[in-house]
Amino acid sequence: IKSPKSNQDFFGKHKVITVSQPDFHLDLSIRPLNNKRVLVNDPKMLMNELNNGIKRAKEVYAKEKDSQLEAVIRKLSYLKDEILESNQEYDTLNKYKTLQQELKYNKFNVIKVPGLIIKPGNGVVAGQPLFMADTKYKMNFMNAIVHERADKSLVYVAGKSVLDEQLGLTPEIAEKIDFSFERIFKKSLNGIIAPDDIHFVGD
Repeated sequence: IKSPKSNQDFFGKHKVITVSQPDFHLDLSIRPLNNKRVLVNDPKMLMNELNNGIKRAKEVYAKEKDSQLEAVIRKLSYLKDEILESNQEYDTLNKYKTLQQELKYNKFNVIKVPGLIIKPGNGVVAGQPLFMADTKYKMNFMNAIVHERADKSLVYVAGKSVLDEQLGLTPEIAEKIDFSFERIFKKSLNGIIAPDDIHFVGD
């Protein structure tokens, strides 16, 4: 098989654009859909949803004094501190803002989603921040499979995270406070992909 000599040989007449890379693999940060629609992780949206979830949990706890909910609030608050630390360490908000601007400039329809959570780093590997060399995720719904049906509706299949379970966000508590990370991801795609067509799969 003859190797292509250039991008044009490989992609034909399709225009090739480049964008900045907030992570060591671009598909960990964005997920193209169809019709130039692209999901892009948005750390600001995630933090807003997390703050709202904590607020609702505290409101329910004030009425019910449930010990399970109290533990959830404590774990969510600790996670919030970790996310803030990670955002500062990796300049996450600016990196994703730049990526979104680049895609919009190239006429892509950017759809912001609360798609991933990166653990704070703990060192340097080969002169690079640990983020670039060995990123560890608490959650990532971006690196997913998307299927387009004949009627143009989409099916989204992402890897399941154990984060909701670790936080004690049982289906009952998630319903009561209208918050879990799977729930807010589905909500961000309202009107784009039906909730029943978004699947989180794992072992």
